[in-house]
Amino acid sequence: MMRSNACRSMVLALALAAAIAPVQVQAQAPAPADCDQPATAVAKAACAQSLMAAAEKALAAAYDELAQSLQGPARNHLRTEQEAWRAAHNRICSTQTVGSVTGDNPLDRQECILARTHRRTAWLRALPAGADYPYIAEHARTESGAVPGIRYAFSAIYPRFERPGVDYRQVNKRLSAAADAMFEKPDAGDVIPGQTQRWSRELDYSLVFATPRLVSVISAGNVYLGGAHPVGGLAVTIVDLRTGRLVTPRDLFVAGFEDKILPMVQADLRRQFHEQPGFDAALEPARLRKLLRHDARWAARGDAIDIEFNVYEVGPYASGPYTVSLPYTRIAALIRRDGPLAGKAR
Repeated sequence: MMRSNACRSMVLALALAAAIAPVQVQAQAPAPADCDQPATAVAKAACAQSLMAAAEKALAAAYDELAQSLQGPARNHLRTEQEAWRAAHNRICSTQTVGSVTGDNPLDRQECILARTHRRTAWLRALPAGADYPYIAEHARTESGAVPGIRYAFSAIYPRFERPGVDYRQVNKRLSAAADAMFEKPDAGDVIPGQTQRWSRELDYSLVFATPRLVSVISAGNVYLGGAHPVGGLAVTIVDLRTGRLVTPRDLFVAGFEDKILPMVQADLRRQFHEQPGFDAALEPARLRKLLRHDARWAARGDAIDIEFNVYEVGPYASGPYTVSLPYTRIAALIRRDGPLAGKAR
């Protein structure tokens, strides 16, 4: 999305103010009448302060609401995790993963402060409360540097599951391995003589709760290694929070569900191809069935199963990714009555 110079200057003032000292919600200045196009430096500063103060206030409210529903170990876990997030927040927003390697306007770092505050607020509001609190912590790593001919900046933000008494080793190992893959450094074999390359790798995620005990971790990677454009993709990990097990579509649906779902996916993709031209060959049953066997494209949401197709899998780069969403009401007959989604079959 394109931004005006005034808007970019406003966010710059916001980031600099936040980097110098902690935000004081109570000390905010009155917002000017028009923060879409602040006309003076004073107005820009006031807008920036107002935006950040509002974001911090919303974050504090979300945290307090969740904390008040918790007791004992759960409340202590939330407090410790929030403190860790604050520390990582400052570190992540100082790395400038993209801007530091492309030489672009440092707006990426400055917007990071506000964007991550909004993101954290949404994250806290999405977590189940009370006895269903999921004991999920957020981990963040960053690294930047250079080798002859290549400058690089890498970052990874990913969850770790920590409910006491539950074995999450397999889940956490998978998520940690995906983060580790972001930090593979360039070597002499990657250098192109006479050129200076700029590399970046970023990993982020979102949590989607189908039920209080079933969560989909949707990991989003974005990689730029000096080519024509960056390449991104999604990978989903579904977790049973009470057992620590990795959940697959076969745990969710009855035997033979693929044959029933395949024509639904075909029809939905064919419809999307009218606006996002795709590969007709991808709709061939044998090829599409093979794609559907990849567990990492299935995400269980509150009202539907989403099936994610990354760039190039069923369409060209210009068309972007595709998502097929199947409401539980449409596929209720395929849901296992002894599985984690049994309650969605009604």
